[in-house]
Amino acid sequence: MTEKTDQPAQPAQPEAPKKRGRPPNPPMPYPGKAFGIETAEVMEIPLKKIDLDDERFQLRVSLKPELLVDSIKNHGVQVPLTVRKHPDSGKKGRYQIISGFRRSTAAKMAGLVTVPALVRNLTDEEAHVLAFCDNENRKTLNDLDRANGIAKLRQAGKKQEEVAQLYRMSDRQLRRLQELLDYPAVIKDALEYDAISTTAATVLMQ
Repeated sequence: MTEKTDQPAQPAQPEAPKKRGRPPNPPMPYPGKAFGIETAEVMEIPLKKIDLDDERFQLRVSLKPELLVDSIKNHGVQVPLTVRKHPDSGKKGRYQIISGFRRSTAAKMAGLVTVPALVRNLTDEEAHVLAFCDNENRKTLNDLDRANGIAKLRQAGKKQEEVAQLYRMSDRQLRRLQELLDYPAVIKDALEYDAISTTAATVLMQ
């Protein structure tokens, strides 16, 4: 008779943690062509031909260009600006900034005469979305900047639901961000310099 040997007990495998909530749905793609990329070209554009004071598509509440001046003096502008030919008939030959306000301002402070820029054929709506997406992709926006962008679209005549669609946000997210613009200056300053979070600011205002 074959003698049975006791096999060591196998340790129980831990169960995989259950995922809570529904999986996030990927945002719907933006309709239409790739925002003028088919006709875009990178050019060296004289700074004097760019309207640096035109803040129509500027989202950031505070640029802090001085933080880039030394880098630009040593290495130049590494990421081209995005511009379009100025739509104003009285400004023929000039350019309007879509994204790169901080870089262009720092380049001027550093003494540069020209900057690399991607010239794109964009509508106002496409320019607003591109400015938002470009800054979001480079993680340069805070919630106050996002609120500023929403306010500019609303001032341009966009309805709340249209802004929500363009920025891929829920109505609740939009309203939460818009409330930040009504906060006292001391709280907005704290948000701008990352001294407190948006959640903490909301709690303080309750």
